Amino acid sequence: MVFIPAGEFIMGSSREELAPIIKEFGERADFQGYDFDRETPRRRVYVKAFYIDRYEVTNAQYKEFIDATGHMPPRHWEGGTYAEGMGNHPVIKITWFDASAYAIWAGKRLPTEEEWEKAARGEDGRIYPWGSEFDPAKSGTAETTLRTHFTIMGLTNFAAPVDAFKEDRSPYGVVGMTGNVMEWTESWFDKGRSWVVKGGAWVHLGPRARSAARIGVDPEAVSHLLGFRCAMDAQGR
Repeated sequence: MVFIPAGEFIMGSSREELAPIIKEFGERADFQGYDFDRETPRRRVYVKAFYIDRYEVTNAQYKEFIDATGHMPPRHWEGGTYAEGMGNHPVIKITWFDASAYAIWAGKRLPTEEEWEKAARGEDGRIYPWGSEFDPAKSGTAETTLRTHFTIMGLTNFAAPVDAFKEDRSPYGVVGMTGNVMEWTESWFDKGRSWVVKGGAWVHLGPRARSAARIGVDPEAVSHLLGFRCAMDAQGR
């Protein structure tokens, strides 16, 4: 896990920042039904010190949880296990409840939205983990993955290994928070109805994978585009 120190960071987006994105990308499939207003305002938020997983939880890690607890495996696993050679790929097609159960078993929890966003973008208000200009060479988003790294069929079934995009690295050294798969958090989007999901996936264009982007997903939903990572309180820090 990676230690994230206590302190304020710049969270969310301003309307001025969003205006050119809406103009260029607002009608594209990535943003159909997307509520840009839910990113505003851009503000300073204090977050206590915490730890967060450097990488998304893998199939191999999730299999340990299943073996130890008897929890139901993801529905696409044949014979109760992941496909050969996919141990280092993010576990996908799991509900919020599955992710939370794993986190509790591991002695951790899901990160709050504030924790996730701070871990992704640092304190200075940068738009992406590496800075404010999108760089397709660093991210597991559509601009890169579909052209140069992986087959569409492979990504549909498994996503990419959690360490495939080493330059998708935050100021704290957290990896893969821009693309590959989106991630569950433990913050409500609409209380009692949906939880905040952060980050982009391999099908998304760069603007959709900004650290401030956020959507709400039903906790019972599963998707080949959605995984998670865990967090933990930093006691006394």
